[in-house]
Amino acid sequence: MDQLGSARTGIDRYWCDSSGIYLEGWVQDDTARIEAVRIAAGEQACDIHAFIPRGEPAGAVGFRAYLPWRPSDPLTLEVRAAGNSVRLPVVLPAGPIPSAPWSNAAAAPPQTGIFGAAEMDAAFNVMLQEANAKNFTVCEVGSRNVSPGATTKRTLFPGAARYIGVDVHAADNVDLAGDAHYLDELVGEASVDLVFSIAVMEHLSFPWLFAAAVNRALRPGGLTFHMTHQAWPIHEEPNDFWRFSDNGLRVLFGPDTGFEVLAAGLHDRAYIHPEERRDAFAGVTFAPCYTHVFILARKVGDVAPDSVRWPVDREAAELLASQYPLPPGAAPLPPRVRPPAAPRAARRPSEDALAAAMQRAATAEAQVLALEQSTSWRMTGPLRRMVKRLRGAR
Repeated sequence: MDQLGSARTGIDRYWCDSSGIYLEGWVQDDTARIEAVRIAAGEQACDIHAFIPRGEPAGAVGFRAYLPWRPSDPLTLEVRAAGNSVRLPVVLPAGPIPSAPWSNAAAAPPQTGIFGAAEMDAAFNVMLQEANAKNFTVCEVGSRNVSPGATTKRTLFPGAARYIGVDVHAADNVDLAGDAHYLDELVGEASVDLVFSIAVMEHLSFPWLFAAAVNRALRPGGLTFHMTHQAWPIHEEPNDFWRFSDNGLRVLFGPDTGFEVLAAGLHDRAYIHPEERRDAFAGVTFAPCYTHVFILARKVGDVAPDSVRWPVDREAAELLASQYPLPPGAAPLPPRVRPPAAPRAARRPSEDALAAAMQRAATAEAQVLALEQSTSWRMTGPLRRMVKRLRGAR
């Protein structure tokens, strides 16, 4: 084999699993343009045809690859340039063994707004302290004990004036069984001071409807706290619908829905290890995700009537919600004595309510106009059937 005395290589980062090794590195030659690179580990080899542009070292090209490897196999890099080739030994970066990424000793990632479990606990404790000190009426959504060994949160609120457990299934620790998308109808409008949930929102098919229902159920100045998942395995199928970022929760429980965000963040780093180990997929392992996300917000205004809508068939939506699985062989227990639903608070006339009513009237007028002008059978069919019935009744 011919030699390229000016060829050099370096490894920036790598990871190993039980099947092989992933490498990211660079190759440089001062005298010729690099045409091809081949990485070999024992009898296994991987050809690199696409290079990654990079500025340092000057004139270097980057590469990344995954190939089968045993720790006893030497790693070599064959570089071809100007018709000549050289085989270089691959030296993995030396130095102290870094802390495992899931270790508390690992440095925090250089990302703003990323919290740890301590920040989430602090926000939860702020909620607990205010609820107990001010004798809140507390509503927990998803109060049924689902996981083995789980304990009720009811005991965390000894100072609460009332604790209402809500769940889609009637069971122990459930006072009201029903669909959380219509929480304000279950507990009564403006009837509670705190609404919270733990690992529930990923199971709600229409979380924006839930956010609006929380606003309507809360009294002015009330709190809401929710912890859910940003990255987590699929679970409780078929009712596992969503994953959230902290910015997503800030939208759902933000100014547009009548809330002031007090705290929100991602926490509990995790790392995704994809089965696909080529190209960009192989680098996914180095980027953290977060298993949990939380938000604590305060109600500062009423959400306008019908401002948050979705064209849902309510009966179908409630049936879908009821598909949340019970443990195998388990039967729902009788619900606890249900507290009477608080009366719906009388709405005060306001400019917002008037504007919402005018918007509904304009929407209805536009829909009627569309029906009159439509040539679609789906649109005009019901009208034609109605006309036929009326004519037959004469």
